[in-house]
Formats: sequence, C-alpha cells, structure tokens
Amino acid sequence: MLKHEYSGRFDLRITVYRAVKTLLAAALVAVVVKVVLFDTVRCSGNQMEPTIIRGDRLLVLKLRSLPLLSAFFAPPLDNVISFRSPFQPGTIGLLRVAASAGDTISIDSGQALTGKPAERTRQFADQLAEIIPAEYSPRDYFRWYRVPRKNDLLLINRLSLRDFFFTRSIVQQEHPGKDVTIKPVLLLDDSVCTGYATTDFSLYTGALDSVPDTLRHNWFFWDRLEEYLYQKHDTRKVSLYFSLLLDGVELSEYRVKDDYYFLLADNRKTGFDSRYAGPVRASSCTGSVKAVLWSFGDNGQGKRQFRFNRLGRFVR
Repeated sequence: MLKHEYSGRFDLRITVYRAVKTLLAAALVAVVVKVVLFDTVRCSGNQMEPTIIRGDRLLVLKLRSLPLLSAFFAPPLDNVISFRSPFQPGTIGLLRVAASAGDTISIDSGQALTGKPAERTRQFADQLAEIIPAEYSPRDYFRWYRVPRKNDLLLINRLSLRDFFFTRSIVQQEHPGKDVTIKPVLLLDDSVCTGYATTDFSLYTGALDSVPDTLRHNWFFWDRLEEYLYQKHDTRKVSLYFSLLLDGVELSEYRVKDDYYFLLADNRKTGFDSRYAGPVRASSCTGSVKAVLWSFGDNGQGKRQFRFNRLGRFVR
C-alpha cells in the first residue's frame, strides 16, 4: 500500500489557496450586492432638509433601477430616490417622487396636488385661466402639468412657455451628447427685433441671443423677462417666441421615448427641482433611499463630528 505524506509547505499552500478563494468569493458577493442590490450615497446639499441633511451617508436599494426589474419596482409616490441629475450632469441627486408618468400635478400655496388626469380634470379647470401673480414663484404656485409617459406626442408650437422648456429638458435627456438649443425671437408690432438687448431688467442685461446657460434654460427667467417686456413696451404689441433645435434641425413635434417622474425637494423654499427644471427620466433613477447609515457634520469649530442621533434613521 502506498503511503502519501504531505509536507508542511504543501499544507501552507492549501491554506493560502483556500483563504484567497474565500476572500475572492466574499469580494464577488460584495460587488454583486453593491451593483445589484444596495449602494451608498453621501448627501452634500440641503435639497431634502430636514429629512436628509448634509453629511448623511444613505443606504440606497437599487432593485428599482435595474432594467429588467424597473417595471415591477417603480418607486411609489412620496418615495425619496437617487438619480443621475440632468440639472447638474455628473452628479447624483436626491429628491422625492411627487408624480409619475401620466399623473397630473399642480402646486397651490406650496402644497403639491397630484393624481390621474381623469380624476383631477374638474379640480384643475379653474386654474387654466389663472395667471401666476408676479410676486409668486413656482415654489408656491404651479399650474397643472401632465407628466409625460413613453410614446406621448408633444406638439412644440402649441406648448406654453413653461412646458416648452420642460420639453427642451426631455429632448436633452433623451439625446445626451447632442446639441439641443433654443432660439428666442422677439416681435414688436409684428416686426422681428434682431439684436434686442435689455438694459434695466433686474435678472439680466444684454442681448437676448447671449443669455448665459445658467438662465437660458430656466423657464421662470423667460416668464419674468416676458413680463418685463410687456411693461417696458406697454404701448406696443409684444410677442416672444422660441424655436427648439436638435443638432441644428428645428423640431415641430417630439415623440417621448421614456416615462418620467416629477420630483420635489422637501426643502421647498430653496430646493431646485422639477418645478424649475422639468421632469426627470425614469431610467435615470438609480435607487430608492431607505435609511441613514451614519452622518458627520461640522461641530462649529471647523472639525467633523459624528452625529449619533442620525445613526440608522429610516427615510420616509
């Protein structure tokens, strides 16, 4: 009978092999969990105060962001989600779902009202003819808006000023990397004013063709500019029109390619959200925010301080 003897060196190799194998398996499981199930995100702004504050490290459930599962795990209304922000490309945003594709939403005295169009037609009817007073902003009053869903046809020349700029945002989100631009055209007494420049408008002075990007795609800026033009030329007929161009080709209509969410900040007074920048593409959602894992903040002396009262707090 043959007798096998194993040296200590051979045993060490087996031990090392098994240890490496276990570590690799653990690392693989960790990667799968991070890629498929969970992720963490650090909050660096004040959009979601007081629910989420600057310095919170958040646990994000990713099932709803996976292509094959997104249809079955769509974030319900009032959930806080993380998403690839079209407002600030290259960043992850944190906002609350106020309305889903096909829903209609309005804001009255800062309160969001949402529902299916058929359920809300009567309630919104009285708002259609209202003009938002100049002293208000979209954070307080927001006329009804139907959140686009896949295959909706948007007739660009029939859109209100606000909905035109929301459509521009939709086109940009669905054509990343392409040139999506707007071209403002001002008519005074039905004559085109080429090279028109504002001189005493509080938000911007200069040529309409040279409005900076920080304002160019902000519908509320153009709404206020239009009011300014009406007042400045109160004895003349004022008309402000816009063209939407995709890679230099003017669009008259657009077929929506994806569902959208209307997202709101819990910090309604200073938060920048869909009231200003329009809806966010559903496929941009990266997960649902579930809890605060831990949190660090400034102790008032320029040093980081662990916040024990934030530890393990659920996000609702």
